[in-house]
Order: sequence, then C-alpha cells, then structure tokens
Amino acid sequence: MKFGYAASSGEKNIFDSIKYAKDNGFSSVELNVNMPIFFPENFTEEEKKQIKKYREDLGVEITLHAPEDLTLLQLQKDIRIATIKRFKTVIDFAGDIGATRLTMHVGPAVCFTLTDRKSYLDETYHDEYKVVLKESLVELADYSLGKTILCVENSGRFPEKLVQETLDEVLEENKNLFLTWDIGHSYENLYNEVDFFIRHKDRIRTCHVHDNNGKSDHQIIGKGGVDFKKHFDIIGRKDMTYIIEVRPRENALKSLKIFNEMFE
Repeated sequence: MKFGYAASSGEKNIFDSIKYAKDNGFSSVELNVNMPIFFPENFTEEEKKQIKKYREDLGVEITLHAPEDLTLLQLQKDIRIATIKRFKTVIDFAGDIGATRLTMHVGPAVCFTLTDRKSYLDETYHDEYKVVLKESLVELADYSLGKTILCVENSGRFPEKLVQETLDEVLEENKNLFLTWDIGHSYENLYNEVDFFIRHKDRIRTCHVHDNNGKSDHQIIGKGGVDFKKHFDIIGRKDMTYIIEVRPRENALKSLKIFNEMFE
C-alpha cells in the first residue's frame, strides 16, 4: 500500500514538503491550500513548472486539499460566485503542478442555536440549497476534467438529506466527480456515511486516514478504535491514494511506521 502525508501546519515550503515525503518513505504529499505558503497566486508560471519537475524527479505524487473556509452551501449569489472562482483557481493550480487529486469539503450551512436544539438553514430551505449545491458540484467537476481528479470528502456535518442525496445524483449523472473517504471522520458514523461510501466505493480515489478515540480524531494510528484493515479491504483499490492526516508531520511518520508493521 502507498501512503502519503498531509502537509499543513508547520510546513516550510512545497519543495521541502516533497523532499520530506521522499526522504521518509511516503509515496505522496497532500498540500493543504488553507496554508498561505501553498496559495496558487504565490507562484509564477516558471515556479509551477519547477514544482512539477521536482516532484517528477523525486517520484513523489502531489495531491491538494482545497480551502476549508469556503462552502458550497451558499445562497448569497455574489459569495457563491467568488467561492466557485477560488475553487477553479485551485483546480488550475493542481493542473499546473501535476497534482493528481484535489480533495474538497461541501462546507457548512448557516446554523442558529435555539433554546433546545440547533437549526440549520438548509433544513428550512432544502430545495434552494439542493439546486445551488448540485449546480456547483457539476460546474467544478466538469472544470476539473483534464486538470485533476476532484474528490468530495466527508467532513463535519454530512447529512443524508441534502448532502448525500445530492452527491448520489451527481455521482450517477456526472462521471467527473469522485470521493475522498475520511475513515477517521466516519468512525462514529453519525450520518450513516459508511453506507454511502460503500455504495459508491468505485468512485473513491483518496482515503484520509487517522485514528479516532471517540473523543478526538486525527490521532496517531493505534491510539483509537478505527479498524483500518477492514476499511482498506472495503475500498480494495490498487490506485488509491492514502493520506495520513496526523499532524505535525513527525506524527504522520510515526503512523507510517505503524502501518508498515501492520502490513508486513
């Protein structure tokens, strides 16, 4: 199996992240575009070519993680347009540097705290949100064709109504959209998302791995209750990219060593 690590907090620059992956036995590195050092606009066309050549020379796969402070659950048109534009910029960046996959979140909807519960705006305006979510997913999936593989991840709130039902439809109708299954996030299966990913296992192209002890996720492998072998058997894809989302990268390396022992 091939494992990469998630490069985010504590990283220095893209070249250093690629080299760290190479020097420590990772097959890939996922650059998190939340980090200003990985913003696409920080690189000239020549620098993008240098990044692509460097990763080719070292034989390290690059994947990207899209910004997480954006949401596709957005009814305000001006903001939605800006969000799509930013995602397209990241997709272009992925194509320019040879990043094979781009993971993105659907993002949150507005939430109001009532006296007895939380009320999410998409529950009240389900139909309106479904239209904008589906349109946005299709637009981005089509735009990614020939540039990178666009993968939607289960992160945060991932309800069957609206999010999963919309993804069901888009995955059925559009062959350019894929999935990232974060098996640490789905450990408690709060939204019955395990069934969702099993149902669409042929569309999974990235797997985020970290342990979950029931109180906190993104733990070192073996510090929680996730059954990794079971999940890997379910996915069963030889072309899968497994990204260890344990930070900082020294802890990802500890997790890699545990995986290497597990699959000896």
